Amino acid sequence: MILQIYTIIHTLISLVAIFAGFVVVFGMLADKRLDGWTKWFLVTAVATTITGFFFPFHGFTPAIGLGIISLPFLALTILARYPKHLAGPWRWIYVIGGVICLYFNLFVAVVQAFEKIPVLHAMAQCRPSRHSN
Repeated sequence: MILQIYTIIHTLISLVAIFAGFVVVFGMLADKRLDGWTKWFLVTAVATTITGFFFPFHGFTPAIGLGIISLPFLALTILARYPKHLAGPWRWIYVIGGVICLYFNLFVAVVQAFEKIPVLHAMAQCRPSRHSN
């Protein structure tokens, strides 16, 4: 029961991070800073990464590996945005880092969707037959 609640909270945080990340990336394309959305994106991206480590895993998993890879990108993105104020090369570090962080969240969402949603899982299991001509 507690694991189900934890999973729901983790999923909701992830969905907020993805939505806010899209808003931030489109803001980048329009050359708008969107400070509030950026804060929500980065806070929820960090929260979803950290909460992902507390699921009961047995051994090393791809999800743990992606979480480990994601943390330095999040740290650099936050460093570029706040302490470095997007000055000089920190602007492109922020942009690339933000896009990578959004990509990682989307990647995990798609993988989890195919693992957990029965219709998608069934579609993933279907393999086209090979015809020899």
